Amino acid sequence: MEQIILTSMTFNSFNESAKLVAEIKKDSLSYETTFFIPVTEINRLLSILQKNNPDKDINDYLESLDLEDYVEYKLYFSELNDSKIDREEILYFNTRKLSKQIRA
Repeated sequence: MEQIILTSMTFNSFNESAKLVAEIKKDSLSYETTFFIPVTEINRLLSILQKNNPDKDINDYLESLDLEDYVEYKLYFSELNDSKIDREEILYFNTRKLSKQIRA
């Protein structure tokens, strides 16, 4: 069974997409990958993670960096008890746009 474990998310007030870094585990294979989702889906993703981690406040993991022309935000999910997400959820985030996955 394949598991997608989110490790971080980066987005800013300038771009239309957020970058999700995740670890994919399937049987004995494990690799890091990057997904891009529309920024309009960030709240949906955070709601899923908050529901899976009721003892944590997702907002506590949000860091912001004020740059000259925009603000960049980063979230690190390593301290969450459950940062797994279904592949169907990732695909749902991209139903209006082409889902992009980058493998290294």
